[in-house]
Amino acid sequence: GVLPGWDNPAHLVCSYLTARYFLPNLSVLGWDPYNNFGWPFNQYYNPGAYMLVASIHLMGVSDVNLAYKLAFTLTYLLPAVSAYAYVEALAGDPLAACLAALACVVVMPQESEWLDAGLRQMYVVGMWPQRLGIGLALASIASLTLALRSRGSRWAIYTSATSTLTALTILSHPMTGIGLAASLT
Repeated sequence: GVLPGWDNPAHLVCSYLTARYFLPNLSVLGWDPYNNFGWPFNQYYNPGAYMLVASIHLMGVSDVNLAYKLAFTLTYLLPAVSAYAYVEALAGDPLAACLAALACVVVMPQESEWLDAGLRQMYVVGMWPQRLGIGLALASIASLTLALRSRGSRWAIYTSATSTLTALTILSHPMTGIGLAASLT
């Protein structure tokens, strides 16, 4: 019942080890067999995705494989929700926001499993931490857009949300985080 795809089995193993050793013990050393001689940052390229799976597992989903599939589904839907929030914050038009959200989940026959961060790339290649980063980055930009229009306590809340979402984006996929930092700047 493991999702096929080149990277999915390795992501599942790292998610399991994150849920079993890293999060409960808060120790990054000695828990990852793919870790290059105890240097966590060499291998740990997508910790945000692994921590999402581990968090779902620790919240009561006893099977890590089921937690992985739930995280996979949430990651597929996250850019749609984030695009809706972004377009709504930018334009204030709910119809345009719905169309932007729909465009994030529609799968076209021309979708490339290597070039598009869509369902084929997630399922065939297993590159879903990238899509998680894209969804978080869109949410971060939406939050910054709302912060720029707000005053008082709402400004502080949206600015804090932007910072948190930016950190989660960098954890989920570093290259998406770099793109987000350039966009925010």
